[in-house]
Amino acid sequence: MILSIAWVVFSVYALLGIFIISGLIRIPRTKAIEKNLPTVSLLISCRNEEEDVADCLQSLTQLTYPKEKLQIILIDDLSTDNTPKILQDFAKAYDHVEFYSGDEFPETHLEAKARGIARAASKAKGEWLFITDADAIVPRNWIQHMLYRTTENSGLIVGTTVTINKTFLATLEKIAGVFTIPVGWGLAGWGIPINGLGPNMAIRREFYERHGGLEAAEFKIAEDHALFGMMKKNGYGILHHMDENIQIKLKPVKKYSQIVSQQRRWIKGGFEGSLLEKILIASLLLFAMTFSLFFIFVIIAYPKYGLIFGAIKFVTDCAAYGMLSAKTRNKGLIWLIPLTFVYTIISFIWLPISFLFKRDIAWMGDGYKVEYK
Repeated sequence: MILSIAWVVFSVYALLGIFIISGLIRIPRTKAIEKNLPTVSLLISCRNEEEDVADCLQSLTQLTYPKEKLQIILIDDLSTDNTPKILQDFAKAYDHVEFYSGDEFPETHLEAKARGIARAASKAKGEWLFITDADAIVPRNWIQHMLYRTTENSGLIVGTTVTINKTFLATLEKIAGVFTIPVGWGLAGWGIPINGLGPNMAIRREFYERHGGLEAAEFKIAEDHALFGMMKKNGYGILHHMDENIQIKLKPVKKYSQIVSQQRRWIKGGFEGSLLEKILIASLLLFAMTFSLFFIFVIIAYPKYGLIFGAIKFVTDCAAYGMLSAKTRNKGLIWLIPLTFVYTIISFIWLPISFLFKRDIAWMGDGYKVEYK
């Protein structure tokens, strides 16, 4: 009986993998638009980012988007280090860059990154609001490629990210990120978008303002999912892109606790969506947990079948990672498979169970954190 159920579970895993991979295939490569370029406002909220923001700013100087159509807005969100001076000096050096301090704005109910992004959006003049993080390194042709295939009804554009992994901790963070991307983008390839991605997204300003912006959105944790939900709920088009021309590189976190906090925030934030999204996310989490528990049980009780089921998972994961690697031209992903094999099994069990012991989560930055009850 147990083995029969296990065969069903692992068959579903393989079929789900095929569905996801075929969805990834359906996402076309982007091309750089060259005509009728819209005006763009690029929003970056920073807090205590003196160690990372210089690389981000350097990548902004390499952007090939016409300066006369680009407005870069840098917000300092009450930093206690040298971040404000770095941002201010950068803004003085470029006519299309603006710097604002957080204490120039009235207080709202928003916290953390959402507060900074909302403040930056209030100063934006562009037709599109592009959003990224202070530890991000953006590609030179990022904006032109992100705008590919947009129409008058397009409300949101989502691109991928990848963690720069030069340490073991960074590798774990990279695994946590790239394992979730095939699922989200694979579903999007079949016309079932389920997420935004805060460090790499763009939203049409007209639609954002029409529905009250982040101040009017009902959320606590994930501002990117709130923006995604705003566009989806109101029937605007959502585009998911996946190739090296739009992929943003992120600096790794410095503590394992920040990786855990990040993953718990992703899960909790996902449940701030619609009822159907909650059901879909809950179903995926429940299946992932069931799959992992069955795998461990079979390995212990029926080692021969454990090897068979392990091979099914390994081949499925290799195919998904291979497709992601081919799409983004990131050759290093395939070598993460062995570690991913172990890490995901542990995460799929431990992360959902962790909410039984501690429902609160924290948004953790450098030297500060925000608790969500």
